[in-house]
Amino acid sequence: MAHSIVLSTCSGRVGVPRILEALAKHGVLATFFVPAVTALLHSDEQRRVISDGHEIGIHGWLYELNSSLAPGTERDLLFRSADTLEKVTGVRAVGIRTPPWDFGSHVLRATLSPAEFQPDWPPSRVGTPSPIRS
Repeated sequence: MAHSIVLSTCSGRVGVPRILEALAKHGVLATFFVPAVTALLHSDEQRRVISDGHEIGIHGWLYELNSSLAPGTERDLLFRSADTLEKVTGVRAVGIRTPPWDFGSHVLRATLSPAEFQPDWPPSRVGTPSPIRS
């Protein structure tokens, strides 16, 4: 039986490899939500996440507080993060988990726009985050 979990990672260069080992040992796949700057600083780690069969999701640019950002800045950071994670890992992010669950109205609007945020997950995952397209 397949299991899955969702993880948010900001740091912990010791923790992520140990988590990956535990997931592999138990045959569990996960979605790792990662700030884009963390992916830039630890790119080998993020590529390992993908090569081990897990997914990558956006967890902000630098763990910013979205509701305090100007609308254009908020949206730009969302898409800059998506592009950066794709460049680092070779795959598009599967969704977004805003740091600390702080959705500004403009990020929410951008993620709901069919032209920018298009679901491509099977119906069994309806209600979960969808890939971001820029």
